[in-house]
Amino acid sequence: MKILLEPIFENGFVEDTSKCILYAILGLLLGITINLISKCTIHSLKISRLLRVFIQLVYCSMVFAFIKQYVSDRLVNNWINSVQGLFFVSVFFGVQYEMFTEIQSYTNSLVPNNNK
Repeated sequence: MKILLEPIFENGFVEDTSKCILYAILGLLLGITINLISKCTIHSLKISRLLRVFIQLVYCSMVFAFIKQYVSDRLVNNWINSVQGLFFVSVFFGVQYEMFTEIQSYTNSLVPNNNK
């Protein structure tokens, strides 16, 4: 079993578990921030749902680019290339309910309502 887990926990169990927790907290904070910014800016515009989703994805991309350029290139690469980084990504996008609400509303509008 240790051989199977070794590539995942390269730095030791405690250090990698700490990274998972730290990345989840960072993902939570950044995701909530982008969600609030999107809610305050995008929803005041009278634009299509798909354009709202696109704008929120641009916000996300800008945050990643800013962190990669000005904070830590290594941090972003770690999010992309590690199991611990999956915690950041899943929490980061998971708390952005505005984007998922727009996607759900758009897909619901494509399906005819048979309850009428």
